[in-house]
Amino acid sequence: AINSSKAGVAASVNAVGDLVLTSSAKGSTSAISISASGASGTTTLQDLGLASASNATTADTLNTYAGTDAAGTYTAPNSSQAVSFTAVNGSTLYGGGVQVDASQLALATVANTAGNITGNNSVGTNASLSTLTINSTAVTLTATMTAVQVRDAINAQNVGATASLSGGTTGKLVLTFATAGSAAGFNTSAITATSAGTTLMADLGLGTTAQLTANGATVTAGTDKAGTATANNSYTFTNANKSASLQIGANAGQSLGVGIEDMSATTLGVGNLDVTSGAVINAKGGTLDKIDAAIASVSAQRASLGAIQNRLEHTISNLGVSQENLTASESRIRDVDMAAEMVNFTKTGILQQAGQAILAQANQSGNGVMSLLR
Repeated sequence: AINSSKAGVAASVNAVGDLVLTSSAKGSTSAISISASGASGTTTLQDLGLASASNATTADTLNTYAGTDAAGTYTAPNSSQAVSFTAVNGSTLYGGGVQVDASQLALATVANTAGNITGNNSVGTNASLSTLTINSTAVTLTATMTAVQVRDAINAQNVGATASLSGGTTGKLVLTFATAGSAAGFNTSAITATSAGTTLMADLGLGTTAQLTANGATVTAGTDKAGTATANNSYTFTNANKSASLQIGANAGQSLGVGIEDMSATTLGVGNLDVTSGAVINAKGGTLDKIDAAIASVSAQRASLGAIQNRLEHTISNLGVSQENLTASESRIRDVDMAAEMVNFTKTGILQQAGQAILAQANQSGNGVMSLLR
């Protein structure tokens, strides 16, 4: 009955029998107001599980989930320039990628980020004279040092990390690894104080013993940059195009990038389809629309691969013609021209025979004169 009305919501029932009202207008500001008409004693909302006993819904009887707006930003790896995507131009962000005006772009690349070790407690005034050792590098700390002075003392040494305070000049001590990547950093066992009896670790909010323990700080791993492959030396995947660069010509720059976007069910938006009701399936942006969009994405990828295949076949054909022309040119230079040489050979034979005939005729004329003189 709710779905047959124009209430601006899609009604469904979840696996445990709860009534779920989904706003047809997306966005975190979209809201649904619910009330019942009739006598104040009506049990309509109570019967629907939306209220405890009266005509008005109460916060403790509802679970409210805010929607998300389509706008967002994406910052490219190794760049501080953020690219904005807004709902105004039909751009939406979704899991595994971004869609800009119906054109899907893969955003599989993850920029290198550095991990860190953060103390579980705020830094207090250093009450004792002690030495803090980080990655085998000694940092001398004097008594009555403030949190800022401790931070600066650590940064003055090459400990493989940059020290900061969570609150700027106060708060928890944060040691950020100097090298980005999930494998970069140091173990908590690499941070120690000079003696077991010192209060230095407690003063720094890193624990209660002379050695930093797992429960004395929170370790956050960094991320490695995605999109590289070194298994096959014939091509390289890069963050710029996430494709294999194929050399298709003899000259520099004659290359072709061949890549396949992420076609997983999650990226295509069909990894967890809701088929619980006809309203959800047929709603705008519902199950059928998601399937249609996924089919369009797969078809576009197949068309792109078909175009690349046609280009490669055309390139192979052109390279075959170029090879044939090159072979013919080399043969022209290296090999003898049989037709021209046969002409020269025949001409030489004729000239030689003519010379012999003329010489014989001349000899006969001399012999005739001599016979008359005798």
